[in-house]
Amino acid sequence: MNKGNIVIVDYGMGNLYSVYYKLKKLYRHVIISSCADEIMDASKIILPGVGHFATGMKHIKERNLLTPLQKKVMEEKFLYWEFAWECN
Repeated sequence: MNKGNIVIVDYGMGNLYSVYYKLKKLYRHVIISSCADEIMDASKIILPGVGHFATGMKHIKERNLLTPLQKKVMEEKFLYWEFAWECN
């Protein structure tokens, strides 16, 4: 897995391929994945939205993606705050 990958999270909902094809025109390393390891290794993650939040969360939980997504978001948030702290 290339550390520069953008991962579009596949949780069984959303229009993944329209997002994929648009991003593929701009970036080389774009993949669609539901693999926790690929999500954790990604440089950026995209979680396509759906109209019904509860159904989307159900699908995320069924695929055991909630914990990896939470960890990734908290990791990135921590890195952002660390950078902001060093800049002050």
